[in-house]
Amino acid sequence: MIRTHSLLLLLIVASAASLIAQGADAARQDAVGALQSVPRITLIRLEDAPDIDGVLVEPIWETAALIDDMRQVEPVEGGQPTERTEIRLAYDADYLYIAARCFDASPDKIVANEMKRD
Repeated sequence: MIRTHSLLLLLIVASAASLIAQGADAARQDAVGALQSVPRITLIRLEDAPDIDGVLVEPIWETAALIDDMRQVEPVEGGQPTERTEIRLAYDADYLYIAARCFDASPDKIVANEMKRD
């Protein structure tokens, strides 16, 4: 009787270990798939820092890495945005530079409700 229970227990443990291993393999495959689907960009390294003045007229901003495939959060999560936004990225030996150009069809209708500064 003890031998039957031991064999049954061994069978249960082996089955559980197999299921856990299969779950771990599936989770690993999901993680690899998620990493492969993450968009990637290549940043250019700058020799000289750009002017930090809010005006994106320097040639660097035309050649910097571009992110422009944005999605909205509200009112429809994951939906196409109603206005275009461009994010440009570059770096040098000391800093990461991020520039944003936010387009608006009616900029005169933008209202600032909060003017606090940190």
